[in-house]
Amino acid sequence: MRTLYVVLTNKCTLSCRYCFYNSGFSERNMCDLETRKMLGKIKELSKYFDHVIFTGGEPILSRDIFRLALECKKYNMKTSIITNGTLLTEDICQKISLAFDGVAISMDSLDPKLNDLMRGKFLLVKKGLDILLGIRPANLEIKILQTISAVNYKSIDGMIKFCNDKNIKLWLQPVDLDTNSKSYGFLSLKCLNIKKIKEFKTNFEKWIKFKSGIDSKEKDALNKFLDNITNLIEDRTIKVRCKMGIENFVLEPDGNIYSCFSRKDLFFGNVYKTDLSIVMDKSRDVFKKKRLMTDCARLGCLCLTDF
Repeated sequence: MRTLYVVLTNKCTLSCRYCFYNSGFSERNMCDLETRKMLGKIKELSKYFDHVIFTGGEPILSRDIFRLALECKKYNMKTSIITNGTLLTEDICQKISLAFDGVAISMDSLDPKLNDLMRGKFLLVKKGLDILLGIRPANLEIKILQTISAVNYKSIDGMIKFCNDKNIKLWLQPVDLDTNSKSYGFLSLKCLNIKKIKEFKTNFEKWIKFKSGIDSKEKDALNKFLDNITNLIEDRTIKVRCKMGIENFVLEPDGNIYSCFSRKDLFFGNVYKTDLSIVMDKSRDVFKKKRLMTDCARLGCLCLTDF
């Protein structure tokens, strides 16, 4: 399955300490995706992509998100949304249930103080999640995205129990930060000493068991994910098969398509100005010349696991 991450807007209702915009890792362009132009491209995009994931910033700030998602479904593309959960009213949740196949809500701990230390507004997000859980149809996949840092890795066990009780999925994403910032460096997993790295791995392994169940192939992939994370924490070189620009692409609000969220040097073209077949041909040409397996893998990379 080939996936397109559509960044509807870079505006947001939160200011998470570890966000790659706030950390200085990526530059924030405050423009919004133009609905009219995007609607005119969805049929063409469906020839190349099976799955569209709407993200941001906070994608629900885009008033046309549901119109765009329904248009994608019209052309048999799977639709998902990644949201911080702060705008989940009953009306919005009803619209999500009609327009999307999956929704992922960011929540970093069930402890309000710990969650708010990292991202903020726990009570508002929890209220929205409860509304969504109350109305969810059987065909809507609900997932929690928990960003794991040096201060909340012990919260994994509690989140596993919560997700198990609510019959929802859980994905863990390691925070992608260095230790050299006074404002957010304390969140970096690279702050962990040998003892705490061992504790981190023990907690992470509980999630692997929860997520994979009896699926040995998935368990192997998640164990590899953990190995890659541990090696990067300990500043060891890793080799991974990067899917960004091959199976996964990023469409920014201005129409530019990139291989991933952080590699702006790997620009393939603008879907509003260039025929999409030319854009996709350029991506293939770029990846014949570049080997991204060893020189740019980071803790925040989507390529750390084979999923």
